Amino acid sequence: MIRYCIPLFISVTYVLLGQFYYFYLILPLLLLANLLNAYWGEFEIHDLKKELHKFYGTKAVRLIKRFSALCFILMIIWSIYIIDARNFSMPFFFLFALCTGCLTGCFVVTLAHDMLHSKYSFDKFLSSGLLIAASIPHLTGDHIFGHHRNIGLLKDTTTARVNQNFYTYFFKLSFTQIRRSFFIRHENIPQFMRKKILFYSLLRIGLC
Repeated sequence: MIRYCIPLFISVTYVLLGQFYYFYLILPLLLLANLLNAYWGEFEIHDLKKELHKFYGTKAVRLIKRFSALCFILMIIWSIYIIDARNFSMPFFFLFALCTGCLTGCFVVTLAHDMLHSKYSFDKFLSSGLLIAASIPHLTGDHIFGHHRNIGLLKDTTTARVNQNFYTYFFKLSFTQIRRSFFIRHENIPQFMRKKILFYSLLRIGLC
């Protein structure tokens, strides 16, 4: 179970370092965690089924996810407070934003995505809270009614093809997402989801 708490430990370390202006040390720590990923994050094929059951089907891991989600939300609130309370120089401000953004991308968004697919309403509520805190509340609608609507089909541009070059996929996906964001109307999104996206967007603006 310890490996599932690693993102939480790293985030708590970031907050403690930030209290003493050493928040930038989180970047080499993240790099080290990535280098050690093969040691604590990779599984053999025969272990995979058991590990997936533990990750998605046990109460202990579910509680770890929920507690981590609450802590991540508090971490982002703390980062907003630090920016307001500390008189950062411009280079320090951008460095702090970079460090917080790296943690958000590594842990917050991935946990929000995982909880978005949970069968429990409370998990979905926490997922929405994480996405609001990360300033991407629209991801819920775009992911479910965009990515998963056509996933695995030939017309799906968000899924990489077998043996497709990463950079070819990345640039094509980026261009497609930008084009769809500005030039395509999403009439196929249900009305309740449009209202939900609007509500979360207005809530985020209000919090800001």
